[in-house]
Amino acid sequence: MDAVIDLLHTAVTSPWFYLALFAVAVIDGFFPVVPSESMVITGGVYAASGEPEVGLVVALAALGAFIGDHVAYGIGRLSGGRVERGLRAGTRRHGAFVWARRTMAERGGLILVVARYVPGAVRR
Repeated sequence: MDAVIDLLHTAVTSPWFYLALFAVAVIDGFFPVVPSESMVITGGVYAASGEPEVGLVVALAALGAFIGDHVAYGIGRLSGGRVERGLRAGTRRHGAFVWARRTMAERGGLILVVARYVPGAVRR
């Protein structure tokens, strides 16, 4: 167990940790199976001892999440029209797409906040 702790300490105190933290936070924005939360928490725990710098951990995690969320938005914005054009009118898929678009227009903000910040609230 001490070997694992030593390896983790070496990884978190490395200057490369900042780049890895930023990259993982960006990727987590549009590919949510990447565990950026665990990495941020680990960085924060180690930052309590002074290394890594807590300000850099917070700033890079926030900036990475911000950029990742914008990448996800861009993907959806650019592919939405193509998806809709590819659906035949009158099919169940087209009906589901129309329902989802209408629901997001009516209460999209609430859906996004609940989906993002309440674990398990939205089933996949």
